[in-house]
Order: sequence, then C-alpha cells, then structure tokens
Amino acid sequence: MRPDTTQASAIEFEVNDGIATLLLNRPKVRNAIDDAMRADLVALLDRIARDDA
Repeated sequence: MRPDTTQASAIEFEVNDGIATLLLNRPKVRNAIDDAMRADLVALLDRIARDDA
C-alpha cells in the first residue's frame, strides 16, 4: 500500500511502510460502533485486504 491518510467518518486510516493503522475516533461515545461506523470499518478492511502491499 502507498502512504495514505483518509478520514472515513469516525475512523482515521493511515498507511505507512505497508502497515495500516485504523483509529476509532468517537471519544464522546467512548468509540461505540454504530451502523455507519461498522460500514466504514468493513469498507476499510476490505480495501486493506485487496492491497497486496
């Protein structure tokens, strides 16, 4: 994966040196996962899984 930073709703996504980091960023609700966040998380994990880097 190329270095990248994306904000997908309440999930911060960053890739550095082939390592993807996902940070849940909803402190007001203690990072509770709602349906929108779950969909974003699944989409990001699919994106990561498709990348051979």
